Amino acid sequence: MEPRDDILARPREALRYFSIRDLPVMRQRGKRNWPPLWIGQNGAPKLEGEIGVLKDAFADVRSDTRCFLFMEYDGHGYIATLEFDDNLFCPILVAALKRHIGKRIQEIGGLNIVDD
Repeated sequence: MEPRDDILARPREALRYFSIRDLPVMRQRGKRNWPPLWIGQNGAPKLEGEIGVLKDAFADVRSDTRCFLFMEYDGHGYIATLEFDDNLFCPILVAALKRHIGKRIQEIGGLNIVDD
């Protein structure tokens, strides 16, 4: 077994070695889900990337593999949906994001989820 495979076999341990943007579990159907795709409110354009300031994060009550992020950018509100293949990760991510409401998404993407 490769050292990296051994780390990934122990999920909590694996979280210590990656920033949020680089976590192997940041995937849905095998595709990366970070950076988020932001849907604008009140006619604001769609945006993609580590932009804006996080305003809120919460898990979908109907799905244990989906969460929602809210951010503000250039005076407009945006929402992003993150979906995961791993149903155990979503609540961990939401709890970590809630500790960083008010911070820039770019800064959040670089955080280590366990030691933040």
